Amino acid sequence: KLSHLKKSMNFYQANKTRHLMQAYAKNYLQELIKIETPLLPLGDFVGSYVDAEYIVMKRIRELKKQIKDNKKIVEEYQGKLSEAREKEQKNEYGIMKDSMLTVNVVDAQDLLAMDSSGLSDPYVILECENQTFQSKHIQATVNPKWNEEFKFNIEHGTGNLKLIVMDRDTEDNDDYLGEVSIKLSQLKDQMKHDQLYSLKNKDPKGKEQGELRLKLQWV
Repeated sequence: KLSHLKKSMNFYQANKTRHLMQAYAKNYLQELIKIETPLLPLGDFVGSYVDAEYIVMKRIRELKKQIKDNKKIVEEYQGKLSEAREKEQKNEYGIMKDSMLTVNVVDAQDLLAMDSSGLSDPYVILECENQTFQSKHIQATVNPKWNEEFKFNIEHGTGNLKLIVMDRDTEDNDDYLGEVSIKLSQLKDQMKHDQLYSLKNKDPKGKEQGELRLKLQWV
């Protein structure tokens, strides 16, 4: 009997809780219905809709125009790129046709001293593909600064760029100070090279001393 009474009490409590929740929900809905939501007059609503549609359509037209203009710009750049590629055709040696090798002889450091004063009067002879140039001579120094630029017309690109550093002598033959030989194939990357090159002696038993700074670039 106690067990039966306990079950009856649990059932009563559950029903009571359910009825209370239903009553709360009903009252809440009634309160929501009482709240009046103001509505726009039909004319104002239509006007707002038309204004919004106009703004959206205007923006769509602007975007279409921007896309069209950008397409023209892209086509122009593509055309210029094609022209540049045609002009930059390379020969069988990997060198651009009609290209020129620009050589800037910047300076030298710690050259051999050939004069009795312990200094030299250095200048540079440049040779490449049967073309020869000569820099001005700098008097009384072993650390000359030339900053002179020379241009070579390169047709094959299979040979070397050779630079010979000499000491000017007014009373006798000019003295040899050393040389640098650079393979043109090393410059195929078309990049600008700014580098110090150690001077070598053409005589294996000769003394080697000094460095030559060069800036090399294809034009």
